[in-house]
Amino acid sequence: MRRPRSPFERARPRGSVRVRLHDQDRALLAGLLDDVARMLEPAEAEPADPPEPADPPEPADPPESADPPEAADTMVDWARLEASLTVDPPQDPAIARLLPDGHREDAELAQSYRRLTEHTLRRAKQEGLTRAAQALLRPDPIVLDAGEAGALVKALTDVRLVLAERLGLHTDEDAGVLHARLTLLELRAERDPERGLSEAEERWLWLATLYEALTGWQEALVGALA
Repeated sequence: MRRPRSPFERARPRGSVRVRLHDQDRALLAGLLDDVARMLEPAEAEPADPPEPADPPEPADPPESADPPEAADTMVDWARLEASLTVDPPQDPAIARLLPDGHREDAELAQSYRRLTEHTLRRAKQEGLTRAAQALLRPDPIVLDAGEAGALVKALTDVRLVLAERLGLHTDEDAGVLHARLTLLELRAERDPERGLSEAEERWLWLATLYEALTGWQEALVGALA
């Protein structure tokens, strides 16, 4: 029995990968990569001006250890600057999985990490997703160089994280349940086509099928790079 063709095959030079996906699958994958890249665009919102701090009362006889006026002014300026640079966590849970908190238990540390890294992380992910999408849309034969193949591995992870959030997958057990439910829905649709599936079931089935396909493609890509 002839084995199905792998969607990705090892190529030369070392680290390169030949893309064997069908044209429709390549177009679908490139579109998904582009969609996630656009999801990572920061929200268009003007930062609010931080409130003016109230002037503290001047002590009649300040202690010798009190900060001099210049130091106090500097501390206020730094506090205002930090407030103006605060970055709120993403409202979309799927984007939050792509840009997670740097610390789960310390909100202040998590905010500091997000403030320092989120812009760079968003940009890096967008560039990787776009690079992979553009490579997939080149004319056949498509051979990804090592950088493009690495970008595609990371991009597939990002798309799968978004789909996992939409499907409610957070643990290995959830993934097992997904496969079982997917099989049952496919059998039901095949055995009882007149009854069909509800709109919600059809949407879930489409997302689950897509998630499993992307998982297989990523495994094949990693195998070709091994």
